This record gives sequence, C-alpha cells and structure tokens, in this order.
Amino acid sequence: MKKDYRLIIIGAGPAGLSAALGAAHGAALGAGGINDILVIDRNPDPGGLLRQCIHTGFGQRRFGEALTGPEYAGRLISLVNAAGIDIMTDVSVINISSDRTVTIAGEDGVNRLHADALILASGCRERAIGSLPVSGTRPAGVFSAGSVQKMINIGGYSVGTRAVILGSGDVGLIVARRLTLVGCEVLQVVEKEGVCGGFIRNKQQCLDAFGIPLITGHTVTNLYGEERITGVRVSPVRENGYADETLAYDLECDVLITSLGLIPETDLIRDLDASNLPWLFVCGNARKVQRFADDVADDGRLAGTYAAEYLKVV
Repeated sequence: MKKDYRLIIIGAGPAGLSAALGAAHGAALGAGGINDILVIDRNPDPGGLLRQCIHTGFGQRRFGEALTGPEYAGRLISLVNAAGIDIMTDVSVINISSDRTVTIAGEDGVNRLHADALILASGCRERAIGSLPVSGTRPAGVFSAGSVQKMINIGGYSVGTRAVILGSGDVGLIVARRLTLVGCEVLQVVEKEGVCGGFIRNKQQCLDAFGIPLITGHTVTNLYGEERITGVRVSPVRENGYADETLAYDLECDVLITSLGLIPETDLIRDLDASNLPWLFVCGNARKVQRFADDVADDGRLAGTYAAEYLKVV
C-alpha cells in the first residue's frame, strides 16, 4: 500500500469528489493542478448520501439537467476516474494527527498514511431523538430519515406499516412520499415550529400531493411500546417552548421517523487546532450544512483549488 500522498481527501460524497477535481485541475485560482491525490470513504461505494437519494432534482446547475442522486454521483465519479484520481472505499479514518498522519482501518488492518495537505469532506450526521426531552421507552422502530432512505432505497427493506414523522425538513418530507409509495401509511408529519421546515415545493410534492397532513406547533413527547414502538404522544408547543400535555393526543404507529436537523461531522479534527494548520481544509457539509448538492459540490471544488494553490508553494 502506498503511504505518502500530496493530498488526501476524506469523504467521497459530492464535496470530496469535487474537491479532488478542483485540486486536479486547479483552474479556479489560476494555479496548475496537482496529481497524487487519494480520496478515502468508509462506505463500500463512493457517492456519499447521493446514492440513497433516488428522487430527481440534482445537478441542474452543475450539469444542466435534473438527475437522480445516483446519476449525479455517477457523473462525478466518472470525472474523478477520468482524471486518474485514486478512490479507496470501505476504509475508515480513525485519526488525524498534527504531523499530517492519517490513520485508517479496513480489511487490511490499521495503516498510517501521510499527506502534504488534507481536505475533510466528511459530510454531516443526523440529530438523534435522544437530543429531545421525549419520555417513555426506547423501542425498535425509531429511525432517522436518512437511515430510512438507505434501508428502503439501497437495502430494499420495509420499515413499518403506519408511520409518524417528527420534523418537516426536506429529507423528512421526501421520506414521507417514499414511504407512501412503498405502501406505508404516513399518519402525520409533526413540526414544532409554526411553519414547514422544508421547501414549499417539497411540501406540495411530497405531502399535499399524497394527502399527508402536516401538524405544526406540535412535537412528540412520549413513545409507547416495549420491544417495538406501538404509538406516540403528540403535544402542542406553547410560546415558551414547553409542551402542553393537557391538549396532547395519542397516535398508534409502528414506526417513528425523525428529521431533526444535521450536524457537521468534524470529530476527526476536534482535538486539532484547525486555525493553525494551513494544510488542513474543510468543505461541504462538514464545514457548513447546505441545502443543495450543487452548493456542496461547489464548496468542495473551491477547497480543492485552494489546496492545490497551497501545495504549489510548500
């Protein structure tokens, strides 16, 4: 296994793949591109979350047409391959040290790589239900929206027959439609704020078009069930932010799906002084959660060009 690279990119989603292209071409800043680039991803295949987003609407700015997530990812992967950039999949990065050593773990065991520059394009993770003051047990059948996308669209699994969705972000709205299309009844989408959290077009296309009610100003305050969830309690939220249990009602369901927001995945650099490491670049949703894949890709491409500029002078 090769141990030394000019540039290592962690994450093979739209940000990481675009960062690799930006570094290879270096065009945006007028700098020449670099070679000897490695992209690392913990998943079996590159593409990041795009692989599980089978709906259309991606790539209209980048490629001038509406693509599904896998199609968008495929376009980027083809460009990366054509540029001769290496992609290492099914490998987890477990540590980044201040001397630019990247420790990885995979089927070949634990190995250490060295990079002259590093780009973190690790994306973001979903906020878990444990972050909310929800009473009751912790039964099976409680999933995040992104994990449901992966289970249905990639794994082909059924997650339940009667669902409640907590949170009206865009992923939650899209999952509501997907569940309906695979035969699961979506009882309600519950949103604590007074308005829908996702784009209006997603509300119209994913909820209104399928007759799925959106209940605003409410939240889930209790889970029922032991081994498997059997229901939830839905309570209105007062102006002070607390739930009003006197007006609460119960819904019978066998699955609760949460769409509670996203958190940048930056644990790998938590113990580093990122402000004093000129060789370290962060891009995409790891830098700031963004709503469009094209924005994530643009952010990655810019990080790649900056990394190329840095590497030209060191």
